[in-house]
Amino acid sequence: MINSEVEKEARKIFQQGMSFFRAGDYEKALPYFECVLQLIPSDANSWGCLGSCQNSLGRYSEALDSYDRGLEFNPHDFAIWGDRGSVLDTLGEYDKAIISYDRALSLKEDVPEIWNNRGVSLMKLGRDRDALATFEKALEFDPEDSTSITNKANALFKLGRYHSSLSCYSEALKLNPGNHEIWFNRAILLEDMGSYKASLASYDKSIEIKPDYASAWLNRANILGKVNREEDALASIEKSIEFDPNNTHGWNNRGLCLRRFGRLEEAIASYDRAIECDPKNYETWDNRGYALVKLRRYREAMTSFDRALEVNSKHINATYNKGYCYLAQGKVKLALEQFALAFDRDPKLREFAKTDPDLDPLRKNKRFQNLLKGN
Repeated sequence: MINSEVEKEARKIFQQGMSFFRAGDYEKALPYFECVLQLIPSDANSWGCLGSCQNSLGRYSEALDSYDRGLEFNPHDFAIWGDRGSVLDTLGEYDKAIISYDRALSLKEDVPEIWNNRGVSLMKLGRDRDALATFEKALEFDPEDSTSITNKANALFKLGRYHSSLSCYSEALKLNPGNHEIWFNRAILLEDMGSYKASLASYDKSIEIKPDYASAWLNRANILGKVNREEDALASIEKSIEFDPNNTHGWNNRGLCLRRFGRLEEAIASYDRAIECDPKNYETWDNRGYALVKLRRYREAMTSFDRALEVNSKHINATYNKGYCYLAQGKVKLALEQFALAFDRDPKLREFAKTDPDLDPLRKNKRFQNLLKGN
C-alpha cells in the first residue's frame, strides 16, 4: 500500500515533469517521471509519459520498453497503446504498430489521431485501400483535421484517383494554407497529371512558406527542365544543394543539367559529389560513365558502368550504355552484344534505341536492325 505522503510527493513531482513536458522540453521532463517511478513503480501514467519523452528524444527502444511496463500495470490505457503503435511504426514494425493501434481503438474508438496513424502504417505496407478507409474513419470523428484529409489525399493519389486526391489537397489547404508539405504533395500530384504550370506554382508556394525546403527546390527543378527552362532548373538545383549539401540526388541532377549544357567536366565533378554522398547511387555511376564516354575517357566510363551494375544488377541502362561506349570506340561487335543483352532484359530500351541519336552509326547495320525488330 502506498503511503499518502509518498503519493502526495509523487503527484507534485509528476506535475513538475508535466510542466516541462507540455513545453516540449522532454530532456528536462524525463528525470521527473523517473523520480515518480522510483516512488511508485506501478504508476502506468508515469510510464506512459516517460515513454513519450524517450520517443521524442529518439530513444525508441527505451520508449517501447516504458510503454510495455505501463501496460503491465494498466492494460486498458488506450493512449499508451496508441503511443506504442507510433514507436513501432518509427522502428519499421508496421504490422505490430497496427495491432497496437487496433488495441487502442478497441478501448476508445473516437480518437482520430490514432486512426490517422493507423492509416499511415497501412500505407507503408502498401495497403492503400485499407489506409483510405482508415483515414475516412478518422474524418468521421474530426471532419476538419487537415492531417487526415492530407493523408486521405495521399492514399487517393497512390490509388490513381488523381482528381479526388486534388480535391482533398484543396480542402486541406483551406484549413491549413500555411502547411508547406501539403503544397509540396499537391505539386507532385499535379506534375503526375501533366499540369506543369500549376505544379510549379504549388512548389513556389511551398518554398514561399519554407524557403529552405530542399526537396521542393529539387522537384521544382525537374518541372523547369520539363518545360525547357534549363537555366532556371540549374539555379533551382543549386538552391536545393545550398540547403541540403549531402543529398546525392541534388548533385546527380546538377550533373545531368550540366551535361545537357555540354559542361561535361563540371558534370562529372557533380556526379563525384553525389557518389561521395551515397556510393551506392547506381544511377549516378551510370550517368558518370555516360559523361566520360562523351569525353572519350572510355576505360573510366566502363569502370563506372560496371560499378553501377555491381550495385544494382537490374539497372540494365548501364548495360545499354556499355554498348554505346564500345560503339564510340568503333568496337561494333562488342557493342551489339551489349545491346542484345540490354534489349532482352528491358524491352523498353529497344524502343528507346530506335530514336537514340547516339546509335545513328548503327542504323545500316543488319544485326542491329534485327535486334530492333526483336530478332
